[in-house]
Amino acid sequence: MAILDVRNPRVLAIVDAAVEWEPLAGGFRFTEGPVWIEEEDALYFSDIPADTIYRWDAETFQVTRFRRSSRKSNGMTRDPSGFLLVCEHGARRVSRISRDGAYEVVAAMFAGRRFNSPNDIVVDRQGRIWFTDPTYGIDGLEVGYPGEQEQPLSGVYRLDPGSPPELVADDLVTPNGLAFSPDQRVLYVADTVKSLIRRFAVDSDGHLRDTGPFATLNRSFGRGLPDGLRVTREGYVFLAGPGGVFVIDPAGAILGHLRAPEQVANVEVGMRHGERFLAITASTSVYRIPLKG
Repeated sequence: MAILDVRNPRVLAIVDAAVEWEPLAGGFRFTEGPVWIEEEDALYFSDIPADTIYRWDAETFQVTRFRRSSRKSNGMTRDPSGFLLVCEHGARRVSRISRDGAYEVVAAMFAGRRFNSPNDIVVDRQGRIWFTDPTYGIDGLEVGYPGEQEQPLSGVYRLDPGSPPELVADDLVTPNGLAFSPDQRVLYVADTVKSLIRRFAVDSDGHLRDTGPFATLNRSFGRGLPDGLRVTREGYVFLAGPGGVFVIDPAGAILGHLRAPEQVANVEVGMRHGERFLAITASTSVYRIPLKG
């Protein structure tokens, strides 16, 4: 059975009609935060309840433990000045981890109060760190530790090098995955409970202007809600959401839906030996599919 539901034939320039999910690893509890490290030929990802960051080797297909305790890490991204930037649900902060395991706290508080539970993270070309801060990690034991909500809202923050965090969006209910357009003039943010993706214009100083909903989804596609997302160099958005992964064009039109065997949490676009692929973290497993172009 084909996994690609074609909503617009333009999707066939991105994903083959006969594409199938390739399982990479399984047996986890809840996978998240995939990051492809091309020079290592490896994919790093979190297992939040297992309190571990894993490394999958593309040459050997072997999975090894990179860090435990990960403080129930969720979203991760490449750090231009080091190795990994990590959102820690359990410790309610953002950290930096080097290849040799050296650890540094990047941001833990705003306005004298602890964050809720940093969830997902990106870095722009100027080295500014952007992250979302919903309350999932303080709501229960599975993906964090129950705790008092000290921030009055669930926000989106920007952290400039050498400066304290700045709240840049304060009207989302559950800000989750986020990603930039190729020119970095647009920031997409998933507002999970509201089942939509918000679109913000980004000015040169890093301030956001709401330009309205980008895409709205519903549960008719299957289990799950909008979560992690990535944007290709052409501007197409891959979104982990209900029933699988959505392919959305820069105007917000859904071109296709990749039905997944498990509930999908996050995605990553990578390049290996000159060929692009999409990796997904889906509940107990990690999968990938080839992409065109």
